[in-house]
Amino acid sequence: MCHIIKVHHPHKFIYIYLHILGLLHKESDPNARKEEVKRSKELLQKAWSYMNDGLRTDIFLRYTPETIACACIHLAVKTVQHPVILPKSPPWFELFDVSDCDVRLISKMLMCLYTRKRAPSLDFINSQLKLYQKEPSDSNKNEEEVTDKAYADIQKCVKERAAKNSKNDDEKAVKFKELRTEHVLGPPFHVMVDASFVSYFVKNRLDIMKGFKDCLFDKVIPYIPKCVIAELERKERRFKVVLKIINDHRWQRLHCSHKKHIYPDECIIHRVEEHKNCIVATCDRDLRRRIRKILDVPIIYIRHHQLTIERMG
Repeated sequence: MCHIIKVHHPHKFIYIYLHILGLLHKESDPNARKEEVKRSKELLQKAWSYMNDGLRTDIFLRYTPETIACACIHLAVKTVQHPVILPKSPPWFELFDVSDCDVRLISKMLMCLYTRKRAPSLDFINSQLKLYQKEPSDSNKNEEEVTDKAYADIQKCVKERAAKNSKNDDEKAVKFKELRTEHVLGPPFHVMVDASFVSYFVKNRLDIMKGFKDCLFDKVIPYIPKCVIAELERKERRFKVVLKIINDHRWQRLHCSHKKHIYPDECIIHRVEEHKNCIVATCDRDLRRRIRKILDVPIIYIRHHQLTIERMG
């Protein structure tokens, strides 16, 4: 019995994306100059180097190969001997369905590898070890004191970290308690979700219902308008997994009152203007900017891979 395992690796995506962007010049191309071929080789090698260094981090567990490839190219074009200017408005990596936030986070993680302080010398390590090692003249009592001190330091660090996490959770709980008291929003929370929000969780292999639970501390009923579903079905090949998730029995579908088909963002804006009894979950910056102009409509968005809720205007 044998198993065939297919794995997508950023190595080939870097090569493909550079070719699509027109930054890859081969020696076999008669129109390519030697200088262009040399620069393209340098750029490709630089991007691969960043990808290989990324194996020292956990980015391969947290992000898709396509996202990692775009981040490596993003760093490579800025750090080669002859920097390359890529489109910024709109960003070039949107062509490959990669978000600006993910590219910046991966780039920051990779650059942290090169800004580490120099490793301590062997003499320094030996001098530190001697402070805690038992000397021939020391008694068992001194050894126990050193052990107790080290254990006490660890316990103190653990307690401080637990107290800090507890304080953050308490602040979150107070915030949502005020939210429930001041407005007619209460458990179970009704959350209207758009396509960008669900796509983010699918891309990063996260549990969307668990994310809602951790954010709102109570039961959540996710809603998705028919206009959003129609948009997803129109691009079924791209959003196949997203459609499978929203077919879950916990998801409620909202029937649209308008007769003509309109853009999903317009449908969501129209709904929250009429009924201000739901929370909107979206990763779309333009949609968030428009909803902020509507009073009493809270917004859930993603920040540093965690759900965050904005206070109502």
